[in-house]
Amino acid sequence: MPAVESRFTWDAIHEAVRKGQVDVAREGVRGRLVESPQDPVAISWLARIEYESGNQTEAINLLADVDIDTPEYGIPAAGLRATWLIATGEFEAALAQLRSIQSRMPGEALVHRQLAQVLNLIGRRQEAASHVRELCILGDVTQNELASLLSIRLPFDTRESNALFGEGDTAAGQQWTSGLAQARVLLERGASHAALSMMRDAVNRMNKDAEATRDPWMISLFGRTAVELNDDHAVTAWLASLSPEVARSADHWCALGLLAGRPDIGRFDEAAQFSRMALKLDPTDWSTCAYLEGLMTQIGDFGQANDYRERALWIQNSLLASNRLAASGKDNNASATMQSLIDTLRSLDRDLEATLWAIIRARQTKAVKGDRAETVLAEELQRLQETRSSRETPGSPLFEEQESLIALADAFLDEIKPRFLTTLDRNTLSQNTLGSKGAIGSGDPTTADSKSDVAIRWKTYGDNRGISFRYANADPVKNRDFQLYEQFGGGVAAFDYDWDGNVDLYFPQAAGTPNQRGGKRPNELFRQVDQGFDEVALTAGCDDRGYGLGVA
Repeated sequence: MPAVESRFTWDAIHEAVRKGQVDVAREGVRGRLVESPQDPVAISWLARIEYESGNQTEAINLLADVDIDTPEYGIPAAGLRATWLIATGEFEAALAQLRSIQSRMPGEALVHRQLAQVLNLIGRRQEAASHVRELCILGDVTQNELASLLSIRLPFDTRESNALFGEGDTAAGQQWTSGLAQARVLLERGASHAALSMMRDAVNRMNKDAEATRDPWMISLFGRTAVELNDDHAVTAWLASLSPEVARSADHWCALGLLAGRPDIGRFDEAAQFSRMALKLDPTDWSTCAYLEGLMTQIGDFGQANDYRERALWIQNSLLASNRLAASGKDNNASATMQSLIDTLRSLDRDLEATLWAIIRARQTKAVKGDRAETVLAEELQRLQETRSSRETPGSPLFEEQESLIALADAFLDEIKPRFLTTLDRNTLSQNTLGSKGAIGSGDPTTADSKSDVAIRWKTYGDNRGISFRYANADPVKNRDFQLYEQFGGGVAAFDYDWDGNVDLYFPQAAGTPNQRGGKRPNELFRQVDQGFDEVALTAGCDDRGYGLGVA
């Protein structure tokens, strides 16, 4: 027995680990567990050995046996388990573990940082922003994390060389591991229909599988995109997918506001209330500001319309300043750009963020520690930290206002849902879009997608009819890095120029620059003859070579 005990001493186990004798170390730790099955140190050691040996699942399961409330060892074991869950892509389980730690250590910056990193990675930007704001209140926030607060709608990676996640090409989307995050990337790139199609598939799967986890953030972004694209099939699918949890999402309230304000619905008062709630949940959404400007103009409140217009411009300015800052790095323009960002944030009443940016600027410009400017900033930060708290917790004014609007939203939805169900083809919906008990996708999902993906499908006939025109925005044609005037195209006039009863087409051309007297290619006129077209600009004397941007 004494010989066996010596093999199980921690000194012997440490020595085996140091020498890389994994099997010896594993045997020693298991021996300790035979003697004391609940020993948190032995469980943690065995988990580490299994993880390093490539047995990640077993290691994660082992750490789950350590009670999080075990003095000294519970929280570290839970933190290590969360780290491994993140590394293996088990994000929902990692979030649950991190939130369990947070409930016991609400002021721990590392926990808020990891929560923000995971939530940003999976596209739940609004939730991530709440944890970054907590880092701001704690005064422990990085420049990259501050930048993530400038636009909550856009995808953002706050990992900053965090070894937990490994390396990868985030620009190519390899690290955006959830459908929600990938949809945000598509929306940022302007591929709105592709994003809508992706989200529709995800919502279909949620509704077909009764046991599937319903993602309120995905449903909300799907609804917003559907309303923005005026895709009534997708809007109907969204309306059939709603759950109480969506009320937490700014995208949900934005979708309601856009829907209520549609000309065919005309509920402008509700539209304004819903949109204001969206803006409170996401104060960085300049497009909602612009929409509210339009609503206020429509009801004749020009003072508020101007306020929303200015706010939209300030938000856009903050994004432009951030982009310039990222491009400038640490050159001579960085300090001035950062000051512009600070001024803009103060205009938006986001003083805490502005002060933190000011502290970063002071440090980057080598302000001497203890110097008056830095002391003033530190005092201002302390004052703001004492007066700020979490924005969306029960009992907060924002939370209570949100709760009071839910009844209004429910009444609006109860009234509007039947309208969409009767407006669209009931047979199509029953077979392809809405199944039993309001579930989406009970029929053939391929058929459903093919009928509702886009409202209009295009086919090119010009080449077969004799129309060979191609607009050239420059010479040579540019596909990127445009001047402002190179983005618009030249338009087309459809009219009967020779009064023969057929529609003829006139295309302005550019193929140069506006300050040139003549471009490389002329405008072209196509006369319709026998279901085809002949090019007759030279004959008609309208082969102008100026830089064309439109025609009437």
